[in-house]
Amino acid sequence: MTGHYREKESFREAIQVIIEQTKELGSLYDVEIDHQEQTIPRILDEAAFAVVKRKLTRYALNLSVREESTTKRIADDIDEGKEEEFEFDPDEGYTLGYKLPARYNLPCRHWMYTSVVKEVSLPLSLFHPR
Repeated sequence: MTGHYREKESFREAIQVIIEQTKELGSLYDVEIDHQEQTIPRILDEAAFAVVKRKLTRYALNLSVREESTTKRIADDIDEGKEEEFEFDPDEGYTLGYKLPARYNLPCRHWMYTSVVKEVSLPLSLFHPR
């Protein structure tokens, strides 16, 4: 009976340690997210990201800003006749193997293209809720 009681106590202690560590991790995460929400990348196109800039982490914004910049270059190339225009296909980012939709659930240049061409803010619906 003594060995069983010790195992039970060890198990309870282990659970208590996990609970305390989890509380601490949650607090650290909240602090990091709060900090990221207060800092906006300097090269952010304010008009393009007006709707989403306060809803995304700085990391997600940095990745998206780079992709949006590429989208603008592609749009310019299409206007100049250097590239062919393409039809928007929401699955195209996955089938072409772009890493933003597949890895981060962030929009790729094909998804951003319409917003860039129409010069409207990127809609929040392009970004996965996580």
